[in-house]
Amino acid sequence: MTDDKLRQSFEAKCQTYQKWFIQLESWRLVKPLILAWITDRTDNDADKLIVDKNNQVVAAYDHRQLIRFFKDNKSILPDSLNTISWTNDIERFEKAYPTIYNIIAIESSLKSNGFSKASVYESINFINLFNDLADQLDDPQLRSLSDKQEVRNLWDFGYNEIFWKEFGEQEELASVSIPQFQTDYNVLSSALSQMIDAFIERLVILDDQEKN
Repeated sequence: MTDDKLRQSFEAKCQTYQKWFIQLESWRLVKPLILAWITDRTDNDADKLIVDKNNQVVAAYDHRQLIRFFKDNKSILPDSLNTISWTNDIERFEKAYPTIYNIIAIESSLKSNGFSKASVYESINFINLFNDLADQLDDPQLRSLSDKQEVRNLWDFGYNEIFWKEFGEQEELASVSIPQFQTDYNVLSSALSQMIDAFIERLVILDDQEKN
């Protein structure tokens, strides 16, 4: 089977169970990390990351480490039955086909004081992921970081200038160009950097644990 066919098959199984791997890429990381992001069908379809018993987000350099963790920790998994069924179905794949979260694009935009359309997309995706974790953990400290006005302005800008214009009520609309995002970049850089740091601080890397 070709790689494209394998990807399609892998993604179809993820869509069936509403469970996905995401790959986090950041200058702050030694190399990209894989996480699991799911829709919890037992909790009003809430979006969640898989965490350990200490509420640390479980991450690994190799998705097979995550699969082993899921099998060994069934009792703490959200939507456990569906999560394990998904795990069993994807276990045969030699590699994962994760959704990329390119934090480097955000870090680069903050460094250059200018957002491209692509980095606005990445910012929106990261802010949403961050808020999923804040809601899941009911963590007021995390919420206070993403509630900062500059972060909310960037999120609103992305939805108003890209998402609603390109998608709206139709499945596909013509791609749009965006105006320059106006903000105090010093303030925004501080706010988003705190969010990225806080998120990464809540990761527990399984590969590193095995070495200790």
